[in-house]
Amino acid sequence: MRTLITAAVGLGLSACGSGPSGEGGVGVPTPVASDRSFQRGISYSQSGQKLDLCRPADKAERQTALVFIHGGGFKSGSRKDMEGYCKLLAEGGFTAVTIDYRLSGEATYPAALDDTNAAIKWVKANAEAEGYDPKRIVLIGYSAGGSLALMAGRDEATEIAARISLAGISDFEAAMVETPHKALKRNLAAFLGGTDAKAISPVTLAQPGDAPVFLIHGETDRLVPISQSVRMAQVSAALGNKVLLKAVPDIGHEVFLPNPELADILGEMTAFVVAVDKAQ
Repeated sequence: MRTLITAAVGLGLSACGSGPSGEGGVGVPTPVASDRSFQRGISYSQSGQKLDLCRPADKAERQTALVFIHGGGFKSGSRKDMEGYCKLLAEGGFTAVTIDYRLSGEATYPAALDDTNAAIKWVKANAEAEGYDPKRIVLIGYSAGGSLALMAGRDEATEIAARISLAGISDFEAAMVETPHKALKRNLAAFLGGTDAKAISPVTLAQPGDAPVFLIHGETDRLVPISQSVRMAQVSAALGNKVLLKAVPDIGHEVFLPNPELADILGEMTAFVVAVDKAQ
C-alpha cells in the first residue's frame, strides 16, 4: 500500500514506523486539551501576519520546532487550516506553529515567501523562551504551502533543519504548461505577478548542502501531478542532498486532507521529524 523512493536519505529511515492515527485512519485526532497550551493570533511580521503557537506539555521533550504552512493556491486559506496538525504534533512533544501569509489578492511574489521567512525568524528568536533549539526548525507545507516550504529558509538568518512538502509545486514554469486546470494557471499567474517562474522555482533554488526534504505526493493527483515531487527529488539527489519521496497510491491532491492513508502519512511524517530531531 505504500511506496517509498529514497535517495541519499542518511537519516536512519528506511520504512517509517506507525504514528498518530485518526478515527478509522481518517482525519486528524482531537488532542487532549490538558496536554498542550495553544496561543492564537501572535503577530510575527511587519506585514501584519499572525501565527498560532502550540506548546507541548513538556518543553524539554523535543528540541525541534515545526512550522505549518497552509495551502489554497496562494489565493485562499489560513493558519486555522493547519491547527489540528499543529496541536497533534504538540501532543508528540514538539513546539508547533501555524502561520498566515499574504495571499495573491493582497500582494504578489515575494510577499508570501517574505512572510514565511519572517515566521522562521520569529520562531528562531523565541527559541530560548519556548524551550527548543533554534537550529532545529522543520517546515511543513501542503500544496501552495508545500512550495513555500521548499522555497523558504535559504539564508543564514532563516536556516532550517528540514522540510516536508505535501503535494507542493517544485517547478512553476512546468506547472503552468502541464496543468489542464485553468484555475491553477490563474492562481499561479496571480502569485507570480510577472516574476520569472523558473527563476524562483524550488528546483532552481535548490543547492548542495540544503536541509533534508521529505516529499509526499498522491500518485493520482491531477491538480499538481506527482511529477512535480519526482522532479524535486531528482534535483535534490543529483546535488547530493538528503531526500525522501513517498508516493501515495490511489490518493490525489487530498493527500493532507481526510483520506484512508492519512494516518500512515502522519506516522511517517512524525518518524521523519523524530529522525531529524535525533540527528541534530
